[in-house]
Amino acid sequence: MNQDIVGKKVVVLVRGNPDDHNPDPIQHFINQNQIEVLGEWFYDWRPGDGDWAFRRYEDRLAFTKGVEREVNCIIVEPNFFFSIGQTSRFEQRLIMQMMEKLNMPLVSITGTFDSLSYQHSTPDDDQLFEVVVGYEKLRSQLSKLRRKTQNQKKGIVGLKGRGKVGGRKSVLETKPELIKHVKELKSGDYTTKRSLTFCLRWVIPTPKGKHTIVHRSLISFDRVRS
Repeated sequence: MNQDIVGKKVVVLVRGNPDDHNPDPIQHFINQNQIEVLGEWFYDWRPGDGDWAFRRYEDRLAFTKGVEREVNCIIVEPNFFFSIGQTSRFEQRLIMQMMEKLNMPLVSITGTFDSLSYQHSTPDDDQLFEVVVGYEKLRSQLSKLRRKTQNQKKGIVGLKGRGKVGGRKSVLETKPELIKHVKELKSGDYTTKRSLTFCLRWVIPTPKGKHTIVHRSLISFDRVRS
């Protein structure tokens, strides 16, 4: 029994086709550690999807759902990296460190990951630099995906209704009480004109404090109505 994950909430990510995969080892690990699996298992068997973990479609989907469900970690098998061709122990360690920083560590059911015990050749400086650049790009992408998913869940969205990643704060973030009152008006018998008049009473200063911004209130109201 792994005391670090006993009773944790997880998602399961498997390399391979569900028709050919033996689920018994993972299921035994889950039962042994009293783990709560949220949702169906994710099976990654798409061909030609790249040799970097979490650049692959199913990896991203498992990560996104893990953020939505607020899981503690992702359960995988020891072939998680090796089966897609990511055999470098250096690359594997970068990915594992990245997932730790994103608060969703990878947990192998055996406690280890398959990798090459040796390299046929030692990577030169340019190759190592390329790996690190690729890692930093991937880390940035997943960080934004995580923030976008969390904001979507909180209702902090952009004009297209998707989770905000950056930019100026929305009214929901700066004036949550305004949105609350607008929703109350929407659910009542107030006319659109009366509701908009209420919104106009809310003065929202610009960052420099020289003017007021009213149109954000109207946009927010329009969003609530839709």
